[in-house]
Formats: sequence, structure tokens, C-alpha cells
Amino acid sequence: MRALDVEIVGAFTAVRIDGSLEQHLTNSWLRGDFTPGSRGIVITDTGGTWVRDVDVVQFEVGVSLEPAAGKLVAWSHFDNVLADSNTSHGFQFVGAGGIPGFSCVRCWTSSNGFDPVSQAITNINARGMYIGNGLGLSFAESRVINNGGHGLEVGSGARDIEISGGI
Repeated sequence: MRALDVEIVGAFTAVRIDGSLEQHLTNSWLRGDFTPGSRGIVITDTGGTWVRDVDVVQFEVGVSLEPAAGKLVAWSHFDNVLADSNTSHGFQFVGAGGIPGFSCVRCWTSSNGFDPVSQAITNINARGMYIGNGLGLSFAESRVINNGGHGLEVGSGARDIEISGGI
């Protein structure tokens, strides 16, 4: 798959990558309508995904890497990806499978925990980035600010995380 200059709007999962190699998503705008259970980008099984210059806003979760047991979300590279104004997490790294070799350069997670009714950040359980799983994750020059709960939370299933600049 190679998507370029795409706008996707609605109450669902905007982009789902499940079981393929070499995916590219570039210069795109993904906007939900705050529906519970909605996701901007879900990756469940891949051997290489490149996401660049993409805005993911107004979902429950902006970007979710969530491999099932025995599956891998391997070698994903995100550059200048914005996960903003979602009702829960901007990015989440979860699932029973493996998440090796993820890199995020100049990513932005802000205002997650947003309540569309009050137009305020009210969800104290929201995270800019929740990393519950992963090995060899790298974050460079990323911004994680003004989220409802923690900006960055790392769980016990994550190892070998490098953060340089930003945050």
C-alpha cells in the first residue's frame, strides 16, 4: 500500500495495517468524530511501515500498535506524525505480540484526553504515549505536552527505549 495526500473522516478505524510488508502512508489527514472504540491508525502485523507527515485527530486512540500473540509489528518508522485531541491516548503500544524496532522522529502528541462536549482536556487516564509493550523503541525530537494524564507512560512490558531531545 502507498497512500499519498489522503483525507479520511469518520467514526471508525481510518487506516488498518494487518499482515503485510512495506506500507507507506504520507501527507494525510485522519479525523474521527470522538466515537468510543475508534482508532486513527491500527497496526496489528507488519514487517515495515513508513508513516510521514500525517495528522491523526479526534479518535479515541490516535495510533495503536497492537500485535496479537505470535505476531509482530516490526520496523515501523514514523516521521512528523501528529496524534492530537483524541479522547484517550495519542500513541499506544499494546498487545501480546512483539513490537521491535519502532522509531518516531518529530512526532507530536498533545491535548489527548479531550472531551468534545466541554471542549476541555478532562480524561486524567489519557496519555500522550502509552508504551506497554516494545523492544528497541526510539523517540527523537518528539513533543508530548498538555495531555490529560501522563505525557509518557512506560509499562513493564517495554524494554530498550531511547528518548533524545523533545518530550
